[in-house]
Amino acid sequence: MTPEEFEKAMQNLKTAMTNEFPKILMNGANVGSALMQRRIFNRGQTADLQTMHYRNKRYKLLRTDAGLQTNVKDLEFTGNLFNSLTLMRTAPYTVAYGFNNAQTALIAGYQEEADQVGKIIFALAEKEANAIEKSVQMDFIRLLDRAIANPSQVPTLAPTQADQINKTNVKRATKIKKVAGKNKSVTLKEKARKANARKKRLGYK
Repeated sequence: MTPEEFEKAMQNLKTAMTNEFPKILMNGANVGSALMQRRIFNRGQTADLQTMHYRNKRYKLLRTDAGLQTNVKDLEFTGNLFNSLTLMRTAPYTVAYGFNNAQTALIAGYQEEADQVGKIIFALAEKEANAIEKSVQMDFIRLLDRAIANPSQVPTLAPTQADQINKTNVKRATKIKKVAGKNKSVTLKEKARKANARKKRLGYK
């Protein structure tokens, strides 16, 4: 590569960084948010990676009746909290990540209070923040490589990274709990209670 070609490549890289930065930012946000969701809704962990647990015995019974696990607090019942977490572009160079309605935002805040978990949940863990930084770095390296490979053109990124983690790939934690002893007799009262729990999970009153 001649000095002239290198200078042109660097000019094109500078242009590409301006053009592609919103995409780079969104790629990083996708990676970080997906890891955060997996931590909260799959592993049941706070931002400092402490495992959360359900404290209320009546609520644990309700979850059991609804067919949900109670080993860790995964904040999943109806799925509303998980589904309302959204990435929103608020400006060309700004991406906001949070709840798309006031009700779920209120519920999330309540979960962090002392009588529930008592720790920060809905914030980036160190590993998640590092993953965002790495994503941004990798996108910059892709642009640099393409600028050097073809100095006459302004490089661009693919619409999404090949290794991007999407929200749809996060395994949902609300799996039906397998109950040992399938032949165990169930009273009518228990059947009614479990039916009611499943209705609540589906959003019925």
